[in-house]
Amino acid sequence: METVGPEAGAVRLSLWTTYEMRTRLVPGGPRGPFSGRRDSDFESTTRRHILSGEYGLTESISILGEMSYVFIDTDLPEGRFSTEGLGDTSLLGRFTFTAIPHEHVDGEELGPFGLHFGPGRVAIAAGLSFPTGEPERSATSGEPIPNSALQTGTGTFDPLVSAAFSQSVETGSVFAGLSVRIPGGENRFDYETGAAFHSTLGGTIPASDDVEIVPKLAYLYARPDEFEGKSTFASGGHVVSIVPGVRIALDDGKKAHLELAVDVPVYRDFRTESLQPIARFEAGITFRF
Repeated sequence: METVGPEAGAVRLSLWTTYEMRTRLVPGGPRGPFSGRRDSDFESTTRRHILSGEYGLTESISILGEMSYVFIDTDLPEGRFSTEGLGDTSLLGRFTFTAIPHEHVDGEELGPFGLHFGPGRVAIAAGLSFPTGEPERSATSGEPIPNSALQTGTGTFDPLVSAAFSQSVETGSVFAGLSVRIPGGENRFDYETGAAFHSTLGGTIPASDDVEIVPKLAYLYARPDEFEGKSTFASGGHVVSIVPGVRIALDDGKKAHLELAVDVPVYRDFRTESLQPIARFEAGITFRF
């Protein structure tokens, strides 16, 4: 999550694509990277195209919107399941401010760890996810893939909350973020997608005038999905990932950039056996107007 919003009257527009292929049956309990086994009866591919925009109302307040189009193809012992369509749409308001108003000047003493520090910024956002996607009827309880991975939307109005902090260091930065999706209850099929808590810790490291390395460590906790008030199979658990990435400026004014990343789980702890990907691939392009 960015901690520097667009200026008043300005717009930031992003288009992202994410891709993952679930091919490994990972047993319940703590597991390391690349754990699990292949099973030709189970395979699921998800591709999301995400369009997001942010408009600056003032120097500190902005509005964010996001919509997506989702493709899901899944092979199960009962046959092949495919769906595509609009995902859920989110709308949030965001407030950003400078928490540490420090500007580095030449000749000043070094800060902690022998580094020069600049300003630290905070962004807080809250909003709602609207059910523009399509939920699915609950699958067989013993399948190793939850219903929430087979649908383009939750079918409910889900509150969203996020917070982020970034601190400039030398010519780069360090950052941390937390986002939460709170379920809005059961959908029309008596299914509730579990709450999700996602946090990140990372930094930006300049490699050249136009290229930045963006390494991240991510943690995801998802509560179990529920069907008719009971926890479902193959849902709920903890995932820790390393996410190496790179950001490339596409113009001299750095108003457009391309970003590539791969999310690689290195620790997983699920309630039950679950069909999971080895990695998730992400690519996005952002423009500022």
